[in-house]
Amino acid sequence: DLRKEPMSRMAEAPATASPDPQPRPQQSERLLATIKAQRIEIGDGSVLDFKSVVPVLGGTENFVAFLLRWSDVLWDKVKGLSFYCASKDGKHRAPMKMWGGETHAQYKSFMVGRCDWPEAAKHQACHSIVIQEGESFADRGIVEACHNAEISRDTYRLAACVPPIWEKAAHLQDSGILKLPQWMEYNFQHGVEQFLVYTQPSSDPRIHRIIEPYVKSGLVTQVHIEPAVDLRPNDYSAKGLAGNDCLYRMKNRAEWLMPFIDTDEYLNFNPGKVHEHSFPEGISSLLRVDKGHPNSSPSSSLMEMRTKLDTGRDIEGAVRMADLHAGVHSISFGRLTFRHPQSPREELQLSSVFREAKLAPICPKYIVRPPLVHVLFIHWATSWAPSSRNLWMPREQLVGHHYRTSDTTKTIVEDKALQVEAPA
Repeated sequence: DLRKEPMSRMAEAPATASPDPQPRPQQSERLLATIKAQRIEIGDGSVLDFKSVVPVLGGTENFVAFLLRWSDVLWDKVKGLSFYCASKDGKHRAPMKMWGGETHAQYKSFMVGRCDWPEAAKHQACHSIVIQEGESFADRGIVEACHNAEISRDTYRLAACVPPIWEKAAHLQDSGILKLPQWMEYNFQHGVEQFLVYTQPSSDPRIHRIIEPYVKSGLVTQVHIEPAVDLRPNDYSAKGLAGNDCLYRMKNRAEWLMPFIDTDEYLNFNPGKVHEHSFPEGISSLLRVDKGHPNSSPSSSLMEMRTKLDTGRDIEGAVRMADLHAGVHSISFGRLTFRHPQSPREELQLSSVFREAKLAPICPKYIVRPPLVHVLFIHWATSWAPSSRNLWMPREQLVGHHYRTSDTTKTIVEDKALQVEAPA
C-alpha cells in the first residue's frame, strides 16, 4: 500500500531513469479519458477546432466544456454568433456560453465554450452533442464527450496536473523521467490526493512503470492525448492543453488544484519558520492571513462564495474553505532558483541546498480553485468568476523551490529548508 510507504522510497526514485527496452502499454487501468481533437465547420466556412471536449456532470453545475486554442480573430467572430448544444433525440438544447476573452489578462492561450447538459446523463461514458448555429438551430456537426464515469466521481481536497513528461539524454539534470517519481512522492506526502498524468503516443514508456504503483493505489489517473500531431511534450502547447483539460476534469471534484507546478518545482509553505507539512492546511493558513495583491479585484460575499463552492461534496472541509476567505480564485507565488544536484541519477533534487539570494525575475506560479476559474495560462488564470480574485503571496508565506540551474556563481545562499525532506 503506497499510502503506508515511508518517505525513504524517494531515495530509489532516480533509478527509474535507466533505459527500458520493453515498450509499456500506453493505457493504465485508471484511464479517465482519451482526448481527440474534433472539428466542425460553421456557416461562414470557418472551423471550430475543439482540442478537448469534457463532460462535467454530477455536481451543482452540469455542463460540457469545449476547449479551443485562443485566437483574437476567433474570439471576435464567436462573440457575434449563437451556438447551441442539443441531444441527438432533440429533448435537450442549451446555448453555448464562451469564456476567455472577457478579461484583460495577458497571454491568453485557450478559450472555452460551455453548454448546460442534463445531470441525469452523468452515468453515461459518452455523450453525443449536436452543435447547432443561429436562431434556426442549423446542425453543424456532432462531437463526442467521453470519460470513465466511475472514476470521475472521486473527490479531493488537493489535486495536481502532470503534463506530458519528456527527457533529453544529453541533459539529465532536466530529465522529467528522473524528476517525476520524487516530485510525486513529495507532493503525495504533503497532501496531494490525486495526480492527473497526461500521456501521448510519443510518451516515454518508462512513465508507465513510474506511475504503476500510484495507479494501483488510486493516486494517479491517466488522461491520454491522441493523436498529438500539433503538440510537442516539452512546449507550451502540450502544457496548456493538459492544464485546461485537467481543470475541467477536476471541476466538481477538487477544492484546490496545482495545474502547472513543474516537476522541478517544490512548494514551501511558511518558509523560514515551521515548515507546513500539509499543503491543504497551508492553503487554509494563507487564506486566514490574506494579504491580497493590491490590484486584486474585490471579493465576493460569503453567501455568494458558499454558493459557488457547493460542488456536491458534503464535507466539513469545503464549508471551512469557503468560510475562511470568500472570492479567492487562485494563489500566486514567486520562485527561488536552486542549483541542480551534482549527480542527478544518484541525488534527489531536494538534496541541493544552494540557491540565488532573490526571487527569480520570472513569471509566478499558482494554485487554483476550480469552481471559480474558466481558463488558464501557465502562469495565471485568464478567465474567472466575476467578483473573485487572485492572492499574491510574499515569499515569507509561500515560495517555490525551483531546481533549474547549474550556475555556481549565483547560487551562493545556503538554504536547507527542504533538505530534511530528502532521506539520507
